[in-house]
This record gives sequence, structure tokens and C-alpha cells, in this order.
Amino acid sequence: MAHDDEFAKIMKFFSMSQEERAENFENVFEQSAEFFEKFNHIMKEGTLEEKQLMISELQELQKVVQEETDKLSDSSGLSPEELKEFASKPENFSPEQWEMIQSTRSRIEKDAEEASNNLSFNELPNSPAKPIKKKKTPRDKGGWIKS
Repeated sequence: MAHDDEFAKIMKFFSMSQEERAENFENVFEQSAEFFEKFNHIMKEGTLEEKQLMISELQELQKVVQEETDKLSDSSGLSPEELKEFASKPENFSPEQWEMIQSTRSRIEKDAEEASNNLSFNELPNSPAKPIKKKKTPRDKGGWIKS
């Protein structure tokens, strides 16, 4: 599948040395944006199998990102909240990096929101099904069903 390339490249980023990560900083953001665009497309148009694979990959990516956040938190002495605060300040990045981060963040947020709006959890196994609400029958003041 085409999205496998972006997913593999994103995952490879996490196995790189710090120097390699610095060199590939912009690339991983671009690949992440492309991955989420494809995620959104598959959630709208894909088969059940493709949707399940994408959700599985997203969960794996989320796990790795959390592990990396924990490592960074441990090595820097900053809490995850402090790291998030650091990452939200433009003065901690070059203007080019900040523009790229903001642009990528915007693309990912748009795709994630769109995918969330289009995702039908009833189609996916092991997902909680939404209860089907019964339509109430209109009644008159006397409690009788209108004809």
C-alpha cells in the first residue's frame, strides 16, 4: 500500500541518532503530514481492511511517540507538560523551522478532524457501537397515538 512508505519513514526516524534526527527534522514532518492525509483518505474511501491497518499503524506510531516523549522527558529533566510548553514557543526554533512546524501541524489537525468526522466506528470490529435510538412516536395530549 502507498501509505506504507510514509509510515516506514516516520518509524525509521525514531531509530536514528540525534544527529541524524536533526538532519531529517523537516523530512519527518512532511512525511507525517503525508501519512495523515492518506489516513484521512483511507478513512473516507478505504476498505475495512485498509482502515484497520491504518488505525493499527496510527496506534503503533502513538506508542512510539509516547515512548520518545518519556525518554526525552527523562533525559532533559522536563515533564511532558514542560516539553509541550517548550515546543509551543516559536523562540525555541528558527523561523523556518517554526513555519514548517506550524504548517505541518495545521495540515495534520485538519486531516485528523476530517477523518474523525468521517470515521464510522460501527464498521470497525472491537469498537464500541453507537446505540441506535428509537424514534419516538408522536402522541396527542391524551396519550393516544395519532393516526
